[in-house]
Amino acid sequence: MLAHIAEGLIRPRVSLERLLERQPTAADAALMVVAAYAVQRMAVILLAPGAEGAGLFAHLVSLALALAFTFVIGFLIHRIGRAFGGRATAEQALVAAGWHALVMSLLSPLVVLGMEGASLAA
Repeated sequence: MLAHIAEGLIRPRVSLERLLERQPTAADAALMVVAAYAVQRMAVILLAPGAEGAGLFAHLVSLALALAFTFVIGFLIHRIGRAFGGRATAEQALVAAGWHALVMSLLSPLVVLGMEGASLAA
């Protein structure tokens, strides 16, 4: 599974098409966002332990916002795609947004390291 996610960075279209062949649901998209959030938080905990000071409530709110943002992006993907002749269903667009969040979470260690470098430079 990790190889499939990593393939999303190198060959995103092929990776997404292969995922959509499995006919994932909106619940699967939500799980992708939850997994992406977990990967991002683990990167912060491991690479910048002093930066993580948020409590459980803050994490729950951040996770809820990440889910809401992904649903909005999925809606926009569907509507804008339809305007340009796309044939995807709303659920497929939502899965594409969730998949994007999961694939981009692999880059979160680079973001954390970059932010740490920026704070050291200041």
